[in-house]
Amino acid sequence: MLMLVAQGVDPVESDKQRRREAVDLAFSNYADRFAGSCKGKGWKLLVKRSLTLHIKPVLRDKPLPTITRADIVAALYRMPDEQVGNRRNVFAVMRRLFKWAISRGDITSSPMEGMETPPPVKLRERWLRTRNCAASGITPPKHIAASVRSSGS
Repeated sequence: MLMLVAQGVDPVESDKQRRREAVDLAFSNYADRFAGSCKGKGWKLLVKRSLTLHIKPVLRDKPLPTITRADIVAALYRMPDEQVGNRRNVFAVMRRLFKWAISRGDITSSPMEGMETPPPVKLRERWLRTRNCAASGITPPKHIAASVRSSGS
């Protein structure tokens, strides 16, 4: 304690900060508060699902100010390679969470600063057959329906 005082650090304030990081800024608790602040049914569901399935198991109760880019990369690349779109969504949730933390003054900079967004999902080309259109209630335009009938598809 004398060393802290000699360095000009208030030991009581230092202890308060350490407790705050351990409880209030523990990632799991903080992530729950972030999820609770989200608006919009779809976004809120995506945030809760991303946090529960992909982010919290990796970051657990690590204090927010101590999270590094390596921790984030570990969370993202723990996901299967086939989940390209999901990885991009998790990245967006994490980026928004850290921006929210900065805006609240809980951290000074985001560990995601300068990280590249994962690549978008490649578009797939899909064709519906006329019977699939009818089954789903979609009416194809007349010129397409006529050409499909004549080709037998």
